[in-house]
Amino acid sequence: MFKCDTDEDARLGALYRYEILDSEPEESFDRITRLAKNVLQMPMVVVSLVDRDRQWFKSRQGVTATETPRAISFCTHTIRDNVPLIVRDAHADPRFAHSPLVTGEPHIRYYIGIPLRSRDGHNIGALCAMDTNVRDLNSGQVKMLEDLARLVVDEMELRLLASIDSLTGVLSRRSFLDAAERDLQQSIRSGSDLSCAVIDLDHFKSINDTYGHGAGDTVLQQVIAACREQLRSSDYIGRTGGEEFTAIFRDTSITAAVEAAERLRSAIESTVVELDGRKIRISASIGVAQRTNPDWTLSDLMQAADAAMYLAKSLGRNRTVPSPDCEQGGLDRENETALARTELTAPPFDTAVDIYDDRNRDRAQSHLDYLEGARTCFHHAKHGMNEKMKALFADIALDYLRLAHEKAAVMPVRRTEQGKTKGMTLPPLL
Repeated sequence: MFKCDTDEDARLGALYRYEILDSEPEESFDRITRLAKNVLQMPMVVVSLVDRDRQWFKSRQGVTATETPRAISFCTHTIRDNVPLIVRDAHADPRFAHSPLVTGEPHIRYYIGIPLRSRDGHNIGALCAMDTNVRDLNSGQVKMLEDLARLVVDEMELRLLASIDSLTGVLSRRSFLDAAERDLQQSIRSGSDLSCAVIDLDHFKSINDTYGHGAGDTVLQQVIAACREQLRSSDYIGRTGGEEFTAIFRDTSITAAVEAAERLRSAIESTVVELDGRKIRISASIGVAQRTNPDWTLSDLMQAADAAMYLAKSLGRNRTVPSPDCEQGGLDRENETALARTELTAPPFDTAVDIYDDRNRDRAQSHLDYLEGARTCFHHAKHGMNEKMKALFADIALDYLRLAHEKAAVMPVRRTEQGKTKGMTLPPLL
C-alpha cells in the first residue's frame, strides 16, 4: 500500500520527469476523458496535473480553462490520499462551499477525483469527473474510473519512453527541445529566471578510438548517472549531440546555474569507469547562459551557452564558464582585426587529411581536434548572434588555429605508393 506524499519536492520531481506540463493536447488522453464523460454521463471530465502553484489540464471535456490556481482546486485535496475523493454536494462541504469554482463558473456541485499515481508512488494529479448537480455513482462506476486513471498513467509512461534517449536514459534531443521551449514560454509569462548549460565531454573520441564504442557507451551511461544525482527535481537534462548534453535550470539565475553546472563538472571528473581492469577517467567543458534578453529565443539561449562551452575548451577544458554579457559593447579595433584574421586564415576544411602511422596517431588526432574546434568557432564568428559573440569566437578560432599549426609543424606525413606526399598545408598566420 502506497503512502500519501509528505515530500512535496519529491512529488514535483516525479511530475516533472514526465515532461508533460504545458504540452499540446494528445488524442491518447482525450480518448480517455471522452470515454469517462460518455459512460458516466458527466458534463465535465479532466486529467489534472498538480504543479507547485497550479493545476494544469492535460485533457479536458466540458471545461474551457486550461489551468486554475492550485489553492482553489479540488485536486490538491485528492492527491493527499490514495483513494478516490468524492464530494457529493460541494455546497454542503466546508472545504469547497466558498470556492470560486463552486460559487462561479463552472459551478461544480458534484466531484469525484481518482489520484494519478506515478510508478515511483507519488500522486501527481487526478482524473476528475464533475457535475453541476448532486450525483451518486455506484461502486462499479467508481471502479471503472479507477481503471481509466491507471490508463492515464500508462499513457504517460509510454509517452515518457518515447521521449527518452535509449542509451543514457535522459531526454532525446527532440523531447528536450520541446520541453525547453515550454519552459522558455513559461519563463516569459511569469518573468522567472531560466538558465541552461551545454556540457561537452572532453576528448571523448579518443575513448572510442582507444577502447571501442562499447566502452564509450558505458562511459556515457555512468557519467550521466553521476550528473543526474546532482540535479534538483525541477532540473532536467537532454542528449543534444553524440557526447554533448544540455541541462535546463528553472527559476535559476546565472550565478546559481554556474554553481549547479560546476557540481555536474565535478561529478563527471570524479567518475572512474572500470572496464576489464582498466580505469577510464573523463572531464567535461561546460558553458552556462541565462535568458536575460527578452527577445532571446531558445536557440539564442543555447547558442550563448554553446559559446561559453567553447570558451571553456579554449581555456584548457575541464571547467565551467558563464556566458559573457551579450548586451554590452561591440567590436573594438583589436577584435575587428581578430575577426578579419580568422577569415583570412581559415583553412580549407573540405581538404582531405591523410596522416600517419600509429606512432603519430595521437599528434594527428590533436591536429584534427584543433581544426574541428577552429571550424566550429569560425562558423560562430561569421554567424554569431551579435558582434561581441562574433569577436569572442574569432579569438577562440585563432587560438585553435595556432595550436593546429604547432601540431602540423612537427607532424610527419606519409608517402603514397606513387611517392607523393599527402597531408594538409595550412596558410601562414598573419
